[in-house]
Amino acid sequence: MDLKEIDNTLRNIFEKWIDGIVIQQVRDHLRDHTYISGGCIASLVLDETPNDYDLYFTDDVALKMAVDYYADTGRGAVANVSKNAILLRTKIHLVTKLCGAPDQVIAQFDFKHTRASWSPQNGLASPFTLSLINNKKLEYLGSPNAISSFYRAIKFIARGWTISRGDLIKIAMDIADLTDNYVEDFY
Repeated sequence: MDLKEIDNTLRNIFEKWIDGIVIQQVRDHLRDHTYISGGCIASLVLDETPNDYDLYFTDDVALKMAVDYYADTGRGAVANVSKNAILLRTKIHLVTKLCGAPDQVIAQFDFKHTRASWSPQNGLASPFTLSLINNKKLEYLGSPNAISSFYRAIKFIARGWTISRGDLIKIAMDIADLTDNYVEDFY
């Protein structure tokens, strides 16, 4: 899929979500303070159907508005709630564990190919490398949750992606740096 088609697809997903919010004040605020990021963009580049669409909020006010809306008025649209996100029945994840400007949030993502974002104001911002996605090459950039990155790498490899030995070693080193308490909390 070319970048214009990706932009149109993401705009349609976003507008369908935002139009489903029945409280005007909430809808207006979230339209200006929400963006899409994560693996869905890479899936679209590869002409694959995304498993879901991760929506992030630029500030605590927008995050609270979304959480409050879906706890009350919009609860019928909710499929599941976890400590990290609200999953809507429309394959939209409203991420609650991180909020902030796109460049701040995506800087925390573990793999380079996921570091892209889309917003209605700016369209597709693509700090990612298309060649990594088209070649299905993982490039690990670090993560405070390296165990999850390790499991994600295994899932990507099963789907035909590759990762260098150096990046695997980086993940292993990050896992080795975790405290015993962190590893116990993970299980």
